[in-house]
Amino acid sequence: MESLGEAIKAGRLKKNMTQQELAEDICTQATISNIEKAGKVPAITLLLAIAGRLDIDIDELYYLMGENITKNSKIMKKVKLLCSQSNHKEASDLLKEFNESDLQSIKEKKEYYYYKGITSLVAFHNFSDALFYFNLSNDAKGEDYISIYDVLGLSGVSIAYSMNDEDEKALVFTERTLKILDEFVAEGYDKIDTNDLVRTYFNSAKIYSKTKNYEKAVSLSSMGIALQQLEDSMSGLEYLMYEKAYNLQQLEQVTEAENFYFYAAAIAMLNKNKEVLETVKSDMKLYKVPHYMY
Repeated sequence: MESLGEAIKAGRLKKNMTQQELAEDICTQATISNIEKAGKVPAITLLLAIAGRLDIDIDELYYLMGENITKNSKIMKKVKLLCSQSNHKEASDLLKEFNESDLQSIKEKKEYYYYKGITSLVAFHNFSDALFYFNLSNDAKGEDYISIYDVLGLSGVSIAYSMNDEDEKALVFTERTLKILDEFVAEGYDKIDTNDLVRTYFNSAKIYSKTKNYEKAVSLSSMGIALQQLEDSMSGLEYLMYEKAYNLQQLEQVTEAENFYFYAAAIAMLNKNKEVLETVKSDMKLYKVPHYMY
């Protein structure tokens, strides 16, 4: 076998099982499809359950997981980490070491072009390059399922238009993003995608807030917060708490805004996010929100 996905598919077919039968009481059918077609590496507990159901030696699957770790994979893992830490300039420099000619799967192409786009936009405010790469990501076709990069690629376009003050276009692409986001979540998603999903809710909320649709921004912030709490994650939660606080303040829901400013400040301190903490302090001073001791 050449890959983990191929080994699992072969084992499933040998057992005359459908993807749904393999997934039963383990995960969703969409997760099995993603593993087989896109080569997604599942969590170890999930992999053990799949191997047990298919009577496959787990050592064989471990070996295939190791085979999937290429130089490009290592670079992309680091790029994702840097972007999550807002180090987009360093991520952009690292992407120069990426061997584009080795891109084979649609998933790899979508992923690479998305990160080329987001680093161009955030690190250098290069609107034209960002749109170029986002469109390359969105135009990469061939999959018969929705991937996280279908969501992120559209979101990237909406962010680019918003940063370029083309708000009407930004809203059009935000609506498209939210539609495909709903479909992606409904199909079932891997926990590893949670932070990207939450970031999409946050970015969409910011665009609605910019166009003074504060109620929609509050709703999207709440959805992102609920998703992150469901997955028991604190990563990036301060951004959503702040976004909800700000938009509640614009709606003159002062008491609720005060609570969410407090939550944002507390989580920002836990996550050592000085940027959000200073923004919260500035807002609370501007809107005369009673200060908590932090």
